[in-house]
Amino acid sequence: MTTTYPAPGVYTPSATIFKTDGPKGRPAVDIEAQVKHTIFLADNGVTGVVLLGSTGEMVHMTKKERFDFVAGVKKGLEAKGYGDYPILAGVAHHGIDDTLEEIKSMKQAGAKWAMVLAPNYFASATTQQGLINWFTAVADESELPVVIYYFPGVSNNLKMTPDTFEVLAQHPKICGAKLSHGNVTDYAQIALNPKVQSADFTTMTGLGQLLLPAMAAGCHGTIDACSGIFPKLLVKLWTLSRDGKIQEAQKLQYVVSRVEEIVAAFGPMGVKHLMDKVLGYSSDLGRAPLNVALSDAQKETYSQAIADAVKLENSL
Repeated sequence: MTTTYPAPGVYTPSATIFKTDGPKGRPAVDIEAQVKHTIFLADNGVTGVVLLGSTGEMVHMTKKERFDFVAGVKKGLEAKGYGDYPILAGVAHHGIDDTLEEIKSMKQAGAKWAMVLAPNYFASATTQQGLINWFTAVADESELPVVIYYFPGVSNNLKMTPDTFEVLAQHPKICGAKLSHGNVTDYAQIALNPKVQSADFTTMTGLGQLLLPAMAAGCHGTIDACSGIFPKLLVKLWTLSRDGKIQEAQKLQYVVSRVEEIVAAFGPMGVKHLMDKVLGYSSDLGRAPLNVALSDAQKETYSQAIADAVKLENSL
């Protein structure tokens, strides 16, 4: 397999859109709406999409649902002339065999890359060499190129050091990383490491609220949830950051950072509220336990930040 690398840019880790029907706590997936939303992202400059990441509630869906979901979105995109639009599939398992089986399924469904969450059940006992061993074993047999997904907030506060990324970047089938934390020092030590750069390794921040400083620290872009609601805003911020237009980028970064607070506070539920309020999707609920809508008071806290982002998005 010839490894391809995710192009620099803005990627959206999409929230899975559910219908309002289905078993209690387990609403049905709305593939038609997901295709429509993915086309919206493509038409507004988003480089690619992540399906079944943390925001996409991969852990709340069965294996069959995950396959049918990605395959359904891929088929829907092909029918609308978007068959080449890049799809990364989220993979989150602790065992090597389960991970490899999921990657195989995602390839068959139409994904181009597997975004693999670091194993974290035994986080306190896991060494850096153990992580190297695990990711190497996965990559050796993976049927898709692997993007390392490092998110301490959903990984039992697992630690992965820049030195570990340096080693893993040398693997021919490990082609990038999503770093979902706020340590810009780590960004720089990974993205600016000459050994990582020579490996054509794509380093992405998972936090759009840090896109400008992340780009200054060598990152190639972002995999950011707010880009699913404000794609033009995030793409413009990325472009200005890439081109070194710092003062212009700062103005956009301020607006982005403020609206990102709702995602930082409420995760997928914050994203779903934004999709409902800004894009008009009818359901702002996930699957249980993420099926409790934000209160009116919680929504009001972020209303001005949302309004400012909407105004800027509409001006671009």
